[in-house]
Amino acid sequence: MPKLKRAALFCCILFVAAAVLWPGLWNQPLQHQQISQWIRGKKLAYQGTLQVWYIPGHASGTGDGSKWAKARLDKFEKNNFGIFYEMQILDTQGMQAKLSAGQRPDLVFFGSEQADVVVPLLQQCEQTAKLAPAWQDKTVEQLAWPVFYSGYAILVNEQALYSVGLSPPLDIEDMDQAYLQQVQQALPNAFAYETKQAGLAAMGAQMNEQTRQVIVQGGSGTRAQFLKEEIAFFACPASTWYTIEGLSNTQSVPSYQAVPLSNLAVEAQYVGVMKTEDQAKTKACNAAVAYLLSQNSQQALEDIGALPVIWTDEPMQAQGSITGALWQHREEKNMCVLDKAESIETFFATLQASGFDDAAQWLRTACNTP
Repeated sequence: MPKLKRAALFCCILFVAAAVLWPGLWNQPLQHQQISQWIRGKKLAYQGTLQVWYIPGHASGTGDGSKWAKARLDKFEKNNFGIFYEMQILDTQGMQAKLSAGQRPDLVFFGSEQADVVVPLLQQCEQTAKLAPAWQDKTVEQLAWPVFYSGYAILVNEQALYSVGLSPPLDIEDMDQAYLQQVQQALPNAFAYETKQAGLAAMGAQMNEQTRQVIVQGGSGTRAQFLKEEIAFFACPASTWYTIEGLSNTQSVPSYQAVPLSNLAVEAQYVGVMKTEDQAKTKACNAAVAYLLSQNSQQALEDIGALPVIWTDEPMQAQGSITGALWQHREEKNMCVLDKAESIETFFATLQASGFDDAAQWLRTACNTP
């Protein structure tokens, strides 16, 4: 057979083999990194499918962090020849049912509510992401790593304040004791915040008698009161801010100004690697976690309105109106991650009762920061 024909035949065989061995070759263009890894043989030892469970434990700004996780794992799959993944989105009951049946994932996303069940099943995760200092102590002994959080905000009804001759605060530092005393005299029913703890509503009621403020137990009722202009200040998670902003497309929403509290966090979405004797699979899972905490992946949190847990020397900016405001107000040195959900309510109650200075001091004590 002539050399030219042999060469042509070899190329055809190589092309067919590549199409069979590399699913997705026909669906998307090859990237330079993929080609380099394939040719040079630089790939992870594990070849197969990773089972991934996503248990929504912490809402992003848009509510669904699984979209981000899936998009990033798609990229990870594309960049690592021979590694694939299958994701199941489960609630807590679904997760517990599968665990009771003896099923285990390889990689699991979860929130603090599922931590008691999930964390004992995890193994130490080896990766070198530069977490923001406030998150470095929240890695659950390196068994689980935070991947995103959402922050808080105080929404302020502008017209309510203008109607009594006051200006809305531009930042939380503007909410000092003197300013809040003016608000209390003019708008006795000014404040509300979202809370899950009924016990703190009683604590709030005691503060009401002292400060003549009305603290309304949170949830959709509080949100409704803000929308009905029954309260002027509404402290809430960033996800609620997104919800209210979205309502403006379908109903009348009061003109409001938001004070972002990006440096304040209580809960995060975590990721962990399940215990296994398969060292190659463990390395593949560790590589996936490292990719989720890479700058590119953390930058992509903008798509779901969440905040990154890493800190880089290069500025990370978001373009969306709400997400951009939250990202702009992040400060590494002033970041505070509280351990329990009720702590955030104590902060807001202290802010209402005594102003920003006392609330800031409470945060410094709670977060053990100077």
